[in-house]
Amino acid sequence: MIAQTEDFEEKQQLFDTMFQKLGDKCQELLKLSFTIKSMEEVAEKLNVTYGYVRKKKSLCIGQLAEWIQGAKNFNSLKK
Repeated sequence: MIAQTEDFEEKQQLFDTMFQKLGDKCQELLKLSFTIKSMEEVAEKLNVTYGYVRKKKSLCIGQLAEWIQGAKNFNSLKK
C-alpha cells in the first residue's frame, strides 16, 4: 500500500512539474476541460471557437505527453 502511494505521488509530481511548463493558455484550457465536460462550454467560456478549443487541447496534451515521456524517471514510473 505504501509503495502504491509513493508511486502515485511520484507520477503526480511528474505530471504537475510538466503541466507547469505549459503556457498559460494551455494550462487554462486543460484545467477547464478537466472540470467542464462539454468542449462547447469551454469554448464559450474562453470566448473562442469550438474548433480552436479542440485543436489547441490536442496540441497541449501532445506537448504534455511528450515532456512526460521524455522525463528521466518516466520508464521507472510506467509500471
